[in-house]
Amino acid sequence: MIYAQLKKTIIYHLISGITLSAVVIALLLLNKYDNNFIDAIGKYQLIRINAYKMKQAMADMDSAMNRINTVLPSEYGSKSHRELLLFTLDDIKMAFKGSEIAVTHFDEKEGELFLPVNISFPFDDYSMALKRIGYLQSMKIPQFKIKHVGIDSGADKQTKVVLCKIDGFLKMPLEGLKDAKK
Repeated sequence: MIYAQLKKTIIYHLISGITLSAVVIALLLLNKYDNNFIDAIGKYQLIRINAYKMKQAMADMDSAMNRINTVLPSEYGSKSHRELLLFTLDDIKMAFKGSEIAVTHFDEKEGELFLPVNISFPFDDYSMALKRIGYLQSMKIPQFKIKHVGIDSGADKQTKVVLCKIDGFLKMPLEGLKDAKK
């Protein structure tokens, strides 16, 4: 009898111990699951924040590329830089009708391509001369750098025509954006 009662007590203790062990193991697993779940939520939110930042960065890069593309000539990717300088020289000739334009040879220095240009044009109104100088200074790519501006009243003092001489050069990078990456 005592043996049977002792046997029942030991079986109950074993069942209680196994149940307690299962509960403790379940609690530890749930605690670990809960911690991993909280970490996963934190990482998910970090991913969402980084995705938003990346989206903003992409929008900023697109905006910057659009601004760059508005400054670059439309032929920038398809023509050589020497051709672009000559096309720009043609644009200057069209804008400065009735002017004498002289160029010398291309020059390369410190990663830039230069084309020296001398422009002489008559004018009877200083605002016209200032507009033409402003046109040259407003050029972005290729850029026109003015070295010297001279104004000569001419030999004939009877007329109001004055001669303006501009010495400068067209310049742009020697390599294109695609060429620089190679």
